Amino acid sequence: MEECERIMSFRGKHYAPLYNYLANHECCDILEIGTNTGANAIAMIQQAAKKVPEDMINYYGFDLFEELNQELIDREFSFDRSGNAEEVKKLIETKTKAKAHIFKGNTNITLPERIKTLPMMDLVYIDGGHSIDTIENDWKFYRRAVSPYEDKKKEENGDVYGGV
Repeated sequence: MEECERIMSFRGKHYAPLYNYLANHECCDILEIGTNTGANAIAMIQQAAKKVPEDMINYYGFDLFEELNQELIDREFSFDRSGNAEEVKKLIETKTKAKAHIFKGNTNITLPERIKTLPMMDLVYIDGGHSIDTIENDWKFYRRAVSPYEDKKKEENGDVYGGV
């Protein structure tokens, strides 16, 4: 069973448009806000590898990881679990041939710091914190990840903003 089928079996079919898009478009640079345990990262990479060689895929994952605490869970309406950043990176690179770039911390801080150093993304998936402040921040920096000039059209997918 592919990782995407496993995820959809317990999280729901709303991931199907994301996985379908990846399986049918060349996506070498993938950014996910809300990496969690890395399971969705692996599924996205496996689907993207249907169009491009897996070792050509760069995955960029942002999450709180071990910084997650009860206060943040309550404020961000988050899952009460998250992986350890180093363990998630190792898992992704063990289960796939992709290069995993993992960024630990609150995206209200880490995205503004890191977005300038990242390449243009082929796909951005937003499923991190769900507070209004975090959603606004992640959306703002998503736009910079796909086009610093905001004049190029790229696909978007996120559980807050709808599907592809």
